[in-house]
Amino acid sequence: MYKLYIKQKVFKLRDVYPVRDAEGKPVYQVDQDFKLLGNTVHVTQLASQRGFVIDRELFRFMPHYQVRFDDGTSMTIVQRFTFFRKEIEIQSKQFHLTLQGDYLWDLNFTVYNGEVQVGQINKAWLAWGDSYEITVLDSRFEEALLALLIALDDILDQERRRD
Repeated sequence: MYKLYIKQKVFKLRDVYPVRDAEGKPVYQVDQDFKLLGNTVHVTQLASQRGFVIDRELFRFMPHYQVRFDDGTSMTIVQRFTFFRKEIEIQSKQFHLTLQGDYLWDLNFTVYNGEVQVGQINKAWLAWGDSYEITVLDSRFEEALLALLIALDDILDQERRRD
């Protein structure tokens, strides 16, 4: 088990920020393109320069994201319609993850691979800018958890704009 930390800026047209480990060292670089429609995020692992790209698909009833990795694999992140809790699924040929959290506070989320917990995402309650902590319980899902967090943050931002 280990943790990754994300701290975003408050005012952002183009969002660029590091993902840090428990020692505060940058592990990933996140670079979000400014678009009037859609959302494209480039994520680079600093040690290997490998990465992935997340694209939000437009004109969907519920948020839908495509994630493409440098090695040619891909996955889909889809928010499901539920009452009183958030549920987001990640589907790929290799695994099927589910994020579950409550709708009331949108602070604590648990990620499962079937019945097995593989990670947790926690949002800081009182913070200047969005601050998150990812607990990685299974390192095979590190990049999927990071992609899921970025999609979740976009979903929460979209919901705040509608309110």
